[in-house]
Amino acid sequence: MLKIIILCISLALISCSDSDTVKTSRANNVNNANNVNNTNNVNNTNNAEPCLTGQTLCGDGCYTLSSTEEHCGECDNACETGEFCVEGACEAAPCTDTTCDEACIDTDNDARHCGTCDNACGPGEQCVMGACELGCGGATPTLCGDSCVDTTVDRNNCGADAADCSGGSVCVAGEVCVNGACEQTCGGMTPTLCGTSCVDTSVDRNNCGADPTDCSGGSVCAAGEVCSGGACVQTCGGSTPTLCGTSCVDTSVDRNNCGADPGDCSGGTVCMAGEVCVNGSCELSCGGSTPTLCGSGCVDTNVDRNNCGADPGDCSGGDVCVAGELCSGGTCGLSCGGSTPTLCGDACVNTQTARNFCGADPTTCAGGDVCSTGEQCINGTCTLICPTGQQNCNGACVDTTNDSNHCGNCNSPCANGQVCTNSVCVASPIDSQCTQPYNNLTLAGRSMNAMASGTLCDDSTDSAVSSDWAGSGWYRFTGAAGTQMQTSPPPDDRSTCDTSAKGWLNGAHPSVADGVVTRQVCYNFSSNTCWQNNDIEVVNCNGFYLYNLPDVAFCYLAYCAE
Repeated sequence: MLKIIILCISLALISCSDSDTVKTSRANNVNNANNVNNTNNVNNTNNAEPCLTGQTLCGDGCYTLSSTEEHCGECDNACETGEFCVEGACEAAPCTDTTCDEACIDTDNDARHCGTCDNACGPGEQCVMGACELGCGGATPTLCGDSCVDTTVDRNNCGADAADCSGGSVCVAGEVCVNGACEQTCGGMTPTLCGTSCVDTSVDRNNCGADPTDCSGGSVCAAGEVCSGGACVQTCGGSTPTLCGTSCVDTSVDRNNCGADPGDCSGGTVCMAGEVCVNGSCELSCGGSTPTLCGSGCVDTNVDRNNCGADPGDCSGGDVCVAGELCSGGTCGLSCGGSTPTLCGDACVNTQTARNFCGADPTTCAGGDVCSTGEQCINGTCTLICPTGQQNCNGACVDTTNDSNHCGNCNSPCANGQVCTNSVCVASPIDSQCTQPYNNLTLAGRSMNAMASGTLCDDSTDSAVSSDWAGSGWYRFTGAAGTQMQTSPPPDDRSTCDTSAKGWLNGAHPSVADGVVTRQVCYNFSSNTCWQNNDIEVVNCNGFYLYNLPDVAFCYLAYCAE
């Protein structure tokens, strides 16, 4: 009864207000309070506002994963004390922006702290140059999840209500959204949809001879075969007529299949180190300046410290020189002095200039550093030497004429939405493709620093498909894989990029102003730098590149990064 009396008094006080506006506002507040007790409306509190553009829902809050220490790069990935979240990675670096709630915040574009700490933008708004603005509009007027899209062409929200993004469809692989309806895209030279790819079944190795209407009844060509006229045929011939494993070879000269049957590759021999295959037989290959085979290496016994003075015919009777000695004329003796006074390993060096022993003790060779690639040893210190036209900025060589983080000079970054052109920051809008969803390629095996074993395959229809490959679509190289596609032929050996046929970008990356461009990808295999090729699309997103990559033709072809 007391509650009822208090409520009546409150209503009476509201009705006595001299302002009609206040009366209306307070009456509405009373009605809203009554609605809280209405059990039919309780569920309305569960309808959470969608996250802003550039934010992700983590638990019960929206966060910018590129700069939030509690959710850095992904939800619940918290940085350590003293670390900051920079472009989605935890880094121990000083904060050059504004510190809000113990986090390093760029208040020019952070929707939680727009312009100043704790000044949060409202639903549907984003922070632009320190001011809250409506996020969606123009060519992408509808907020769907955390992205602004055009529901007449967006594959993930095709035909959705342009006001609230309700009722849309997700187009399946092989379809695009046209005027709000999902339609099939296969046609022209690749008229048949097989799995998630449009192919020509008369030449596709994974669907060879399949029905061109529904992709039924096809065959998967074996290693060493291609699909020609809808039939799998052998490709070996000419100077390499025999298929051994997955490679076409000449068994009269191939070291791994020396003397094998040229018909079925049976009965061959693997030549040892120091041997070559000549007319189907393994023979010693030592000669010239290193004529003697000692163990598995060809050496000159007049200067080799491990076989000093050995018989040049059969490597017998040699000596192993002790530390501090070199082999000269087949005799072990002390030799360091003059301009290279210090013996480090088996070489006499100057520790003031030697890259592998930089700054080492000139007497004992202890305590030296190995200079990194691009560094020289100057006065006992490893020093980065940049190519002409580049500067040493924080230990890295950069071209300050076009580097947005060091525009004109080191540590002179351009503002958001700008790029560096001829050493000047200028406005350059990012292509709309950069705001669309994309996949990440993260495997360390894609890197130029990987030791290859030939396991990567970017063919989603093959059982050996790479774990980070999700089929044809837009991708970004990141993490252990590197940051961008390799732009020169990777070495044709097992020292880099973990695949047999290494995919590289045959052309330069575009600028931001170029928008989406078409480039060719070549696959380096068996000393042929463009053994296979296909076209892709590339766009510069002002800080990273996106690539529209199709499934490769067959395993083991894969895209490599640097």
